[in-house]
Amino acid sequence: MDDESALLETGRAFLEKLGRFTVDTAPSANIALEKLSTCTFDAVVSDYQMPDMNGIDLLKRIRKEYPLLPFIIFTGKGREEIAIAAFENGADFYLQKGGEPKSQFMELSLKIIAAVERRRVESAFRQSEDQYRTLFETMLQGVVYHDRTGRITKVNPAAERITGLSFDQMKGRTPAELPWTVVHDDGTPFGMDAHPAMVSLATGKNAQDTLGVNNPVDRICHWIIVDAIPQFKPNETVPCQVYTTFEDITTRKKTEESLWETREQLRLDESILNQISIGSPFGLFIVDNRTDEIIYFNDRFITIWGLQPIRDSLTKRELKNSGLLTFLTRQVVNPPAFLESCKSFENEDVRSVIEHELSFTDGRIIRCFSSQIRDARDRYFGRFFLFEDITEHNRAKKALLESEERFRDLITTTADIVWQTDDHITFVYVSPQVEGILGYTPEELIGKNPFDFLDPASATSSEEVFRAAVTNPENMVSNDPCWIHKDGHHVILESRAKPIYKSDGSFVGFRGIDRDITGRKQMEEALRQANKKLNLLASVTRHDILNQLTILKGFLQLSHRFINNPTQLTTFIETEERAASTIEHQITFTRHYQNMGVKDPVWQYVPASIEQAKTALPMQEICLVYDGLEYEVFADPLFEKVFYNLIDNALKYGGRQMTTIRVSSQESKDGLVLTCEDDGVGITREDKTQLFEKGFGKNTGLGLFLAREILAITGITIHETGEPGAGARFEITVPKGGYRLSRQRNAPGKA
Repeated sequence: MDDESALLETGRAFLEKLGRFTVDTAPSANIALEKLSTCTFDAVVSDYQMPDMNGIDLLKRIRKEYPLLPFIIFTGKGREEIAIAAFENGADFYLQKGGEPKSQFMELSLKIIAAVERRRVESAFRQSEDQYRTLFETMLQGVVYHDRTGRITKVNPAAERITGLSFDQMKGRTPAELPWTVVHDDGTPFGMDAHPAMVSLATGKNAQDTLGVNNPVDRICHWIIVDAIPQFKPNETVPCQVYTTFEDITTRKKTEESLWETREQLRLDESILNQISIGSPFGLFIVDNRTDEIIYFNDRFITIWGLQPIRDSLTKRELKNSGLLTFLTRQVVNPPAFLESCKSFENEDVRSVIEHELSFTDGRIIRCFSSQIRDARDRYFGRFFLFEDITEHNRAKKALLESEERFRDLITTTADIVWQTDDHITFVYVSPQVEGILGYTPEELIGKNPFDFLDPASATSSEEVFRAAVTNPENMVSNDPCWIHKDGHHVILESRAKPIYKSDGSFVGFRGIDRDITGRKQMEEALRQANKKLNLLASVTRHDILNQLTILKGFLQLSHRFINNPTQLTTFIETEERAASTIEHQITFTRHYQNMGVKDPVWQYVPASIEQAKTALPMQEICLVYDGLEYEVFADPLFEKVFYNLIDNALKYGGRQMTTIRVSSQESKDGLVLTCEDDGVGITREDKTQLFEKGFGKNTGLGLFLAREILAITGITIHETGEPGAGARFEITVPKGGYRLSRQRNAPGKA
């Protein structure tokens, strides 16, 4: 690169004339950079003084983008600071223009050749270093460097893995100072003075030995062959360091020991093949492809192929392999395909194991494995065949698939939620039924923690139960957590789960099944409340009847004393009649409500309950209207009595101005509000405070009291919210989860 075009052409001519160069020129640094981005060059020769970028700035750019590319400053500027800057920024040579052209360009050519060769040597060295480092770090053999005192200076990852010691544990220590236990073959301690590295340092010769190293990580004794090679500095006879390599031969040693024990036990000879194959589930068959002779078969081979009639011919080797095929083809379903597959066995180039499945005419499925047999010089001489009857295996596999299919069907058809978590107790599977029970799709729950969807109190106790079960494989988690439905209401699930563990004992997660028992829990609570209220009711009623009997008996006794006093006797008789009437009302009341809470709560269609109440009452000219009541309510079977008492009270106390009784519904944040109101005289503020008390009222005083008790069985409340003089208004609040839209969907009613 030079801004003098004549110099560029002169330089090109001189260099290319030498026959070792192909030269490209550029009049500026920017053009040179463009050419470098599209072509490959072995070296760059640049002037210092150029218009757009000087040679030092160009050198900086090239070193940044092409760090190994040789760069020579060839300039007429001979200032010392330019030369220093050139070498500081990585120039290979600095050459000053001037003098006789031929000798000058000859010197430039030598500098170019020297720079290119040096960079190539550096690149090759770096590549060699990278290859060595990769080999050192990835080789399976352990490598350890010891200094002249035997202390460890460097190890590779394989050495750390085999010994179970980290480099930090080995660095700067001799073999005798390492925290390990080393033994001989016979289990006696291995003296560290005899360690090959120490022997090599002492003798200056290669050393080898076999050691047993107890690995502190996997707690296995690893047998290693250690080779120690001393390394010397020039003109020195004492090693400067020792390079040791060792190979883990634990598996090989165990195999050798096993083979030795087998040889000793079976006295291996020509009959070993027969000994091994006796009782084997595989049919073994060996053929010499060079002579077509059958050189071995076992009993299982005869049984699988049904060759008992020709066994003697096979034993006496009277039958060749090609002749045997005639008998074999009789057993298979597709003889032509079988014979075609046999051709692959004749191909000497097929070294891999060949596998086929054969369908027999009797319905059996036989799997065949075949592989070449080669001698120690890798010469092909035959094949061996293994035949396995996999009929039962396939049946079992089919049965397993059918079982899995049934299990999938069970999961998809059961009304319960089947689920599984990972070891962090996060959902990894949830069956589709969850959407119908909790309102969430499986996708909305997978990857989430189940405790996040529980009522806070239930979440705390449930998490404690699950965490405790992790440590005991026999634990079965059993609890009834309260979930929060997607729409906000509570759902109680009966949860049964078991922890899952891998074969190594590590915890995998939980697998379980949840059942919606909200209705059952509501019924249990309702029954408990009903029994409580019935006991209270029985106690109160018994108390009231006994009071009236006491009054009745007392005035009967007084009547005997005033038998001749008609006026007084008449007063006593009136009192006795009132007591008897009260007792009659009490008995009538107990007859009506004797079944309260005895039967389980049920879903009841509100309009139907209103209709039943209406038919038992003298409505006369009063109009009963109900609309927007497309709901069913979970309540005691006596739910209809609530509307009976409300309508009956309106008829008795609404006054002559009352013309209409209306029942309506509206959802609120607390649940469903059923309103029963009339346009009568209403209820005074004084009476409101005692309205639902037992005995309050002009008749029995039991109707509204019992209405409240019937509703309370399933958590329903009732309040009177009307304005005096503007009609009575009773609001019945059904909690969330205690009502649902009905499929009957009534039309507005009027009676």
